Amino acid sequence: MPEFTVIFPIYNVEKYVEKSLKSILKQTFQDFELICVNDCTQDNSMQIIEKFAKNDSRIKIIHHSENKGLGAARNTALKEASGKYIVCVDSDDWVENNFLEKIHQAFEENDVDSVMVKYWVYEELIDYAHISTLFPAFAHFLGGNYLFTPNNITNHPSYAWNKAYKTEIIRENYYQWMEGVFYEDVFFYFNYLINHPKTYIINEMLYYYRQRENSITKNKNTSYKKLEDMFKVLKMLYKTFDAQMQSEEVKQAVLTYAKQFRGQYVNTKNEKLTELMFSKFLCEINS
Repeated sequence: MPEFTVIFPIYNVEKYVEKSLKSILKQTFQDFELICVNDCTQDNSMQIIEKFAKNDSRIKIIHHSENKGLGAARNTALKEASGKYIVCVDSDDWVENNFLEKIHQAFEENDVDSVMVKYWVYEELIDYAHISTLFPAFAHFLGGNYLFTPNNITNHPSYAWNKAYKTEIIRENYYQWMEGVFYEDVFFYFNYLINHPKTYIINEMLYYYRQRENSITKNKNTSYKKLEDMFKVLKMLYKTFDAQMQSEEVKQAVLTYAKQFRGQYVNTKNEKLTELMFSKFLCEINS
């Protein structure tokens, strides 16, 4: 059994995937499997993956019969994972060569349920990497053991790709990413870390998150579906916590996250639409 399963969804990334793949394969910590999920890519991404797979038995390829989205691709890989720890790398991003080594060290030396790394935001349009300003508490934390609570969980990014999780915990609790929606990682993040709050934050920039010009997280003039999906995810999360008989503080954290999301759309063309969806969300969770 390898120490890590690296989950690597593939969809229309031929421009980026070789750099991303090479950054994983050249890791200083080599005890991992790499599960590539072809989500019906329409370009030459898989030819690039298959070229490397011929010479590296750690690379496993799974093909979807139809395009199902990022959440479903991660869940497909999760079912086949044999690693002790789960790491996600998006196939247009890349990692430092000691990414897995540092995560493994953090797990081995600390009694934690997850590990988080800090990351660069790479702006493709201007060829520039910088520290994200979205989560200042996370950016300024000096690293070390950290306990998630309902009062601080919204101060940290929910992205799947800057975290490592324990496979055993995921399977024992049937955790999955939501499928068919944008912002699928929000549901997983809250569910895992509210119930398993001991983490270790590595105070090193080990991940490069590529922000493409058409990125859904960059473009605030986004589509109706993307706005709708966030509130759909948060409604499902709130209802899940309600069914788990979680405390009011936990459910309040979901409301806080919803308010933070709403605030990102102030003074954009979608401000009124976001307000309407937020109001609808409040009505639905209280019905």
